[in-house]
Amino acid sequence: MEKYFIEDFAYLDCYEKETIIANKANGMWIKVPKICYEIIKLMSENNKYISCGIEYFEREEDKKYFQNIIEKLDQIGVLSEYFDDKLYFRRVEVITISLTNRCNLYCDYCCTNARHNYKDLPTDDIKKIIKNIMSFDPKKIVITGGEPMIRKDFFEIIEYIRKDYSGEIQLLTNGTYITRDNINLLKMIDSISISIDGYNKKMVDKIRGNGTFEKVINSISFLQEINFKKIALSMVFGENDRNKMNKFKDFCEISNVKPVYRFFSRFGRGKNLNTYIKNSNISFFPLVLFNKNEYIERTLCCNPGNLNLFVNYDGNVYPCQNLIHKKFEMFDALDLNQSIVEKIKERSHSVFDELDKINTALIERCIDCRHKLFCGYCLANIDNMFSDISTLESTCKLIRNSKLDI
Repeated sequence: MEKYFIEDFAYLDCYEKETIIANKANGMWIKVPKICYEIIKLMSENNKYISCGIEYFEREEDKKYFQNIIEKLDQIGVLSEYFDDKLYFRRVEVITISLTNRCNLYCDYCCTNARHNYKDLPTDDIKKIIKNIMSFDPKKIVITGGEPMIRKDFFEIIEYIRKDYSGEIQLLTNGTYITRDNINLLKMIDSISISIDGYNKKMVDKIRGNGTFEKVINSISFLQEINFKKIALSMVFGENDRNKMNKFKDFCEISNVKPVYRFFSRFGRGKNLNTYIKNSNISFFPLVLFNKNEYIERTLCCNPGNLNLFVNYDGNVYPCQNLIHKKFEMFDALDLNQSIVEKIKERSHSVFDELDKINTALIERCIDCRHKLFCGYCLANIDNMFSDISTLESTCKLIRNSKLDI
């Protein structure tokens, strides 16, 4: 099938001898010689099939090389059957709903600054929000908090979602409310990710409170007793924790669960915490430094507001849970209408202008930086970084001095 290269689908980073082409939606990327990109661009500007570019090469081996590039561009998703195609998100992939900002634990780094006392939205409002957000036809709904299971109506809410929704439901929890008495009700959920932040009792209880490690281990055991397969454990890592990653992985393998690696950023209670990052002028520990001399699979691709939406515990909707700021507020989930849905799919909502201002692939300051597509794996981290000039300069220097060969 003949296809066109759609520049609107891609981030482009052009250098003297090569060009990086990255899919805006999924982050997949390839690096091509400059001459090949110039031919790709020429075909696009003249509304020609990308395969027409093959005729610009004389040697058979060069034709095969360009054909291989075409196939890779198709694999990463920047080609289309239609020359006038535009970036359009036909559905929001993941909607995360915070049922509460209450939590029975008090972790020092908590990005949501969850606390023990907070007035939750009533059950009927939560149900209305759930009904409204189904307008986006999400592939996945993530239930979070605070600690979502702290709500007395938790299972009533899950049952309401499952009644008319066949997509994936994921629960993010600290695991302390999972018991033998409620374990069978969790079968309504497809996957459960439990935050644990360690691989032994001493580590976990120090961060999350005495007895937490044992409760989580028991919760895993209860889930596995009913043959619940999709269980994950997550741990937050800082700048000196590379050696802990393998130990955490081994612990998860022994426990027969999936490991999830989370990297510390200065959000919520963690804003002024120096346990994970000693330099207070560094806002996050860049992923490029966890991948020294290794291939980075994806560029910036979180696409908050398009592929992801976050419903806060008060009903307000933001691009993601770490972009809770007035300038990023999108709408009240209780008042959602079809006009708002279309604006988000078309990327014409005003919030996207704000998001573009913190996108390192687009902003003037980063135009000549070779890491601009790779340092900002999270727009919330970038927003945090740009909020203070000393933080910006320190974090940028850390990234620029990395040994990653892109």
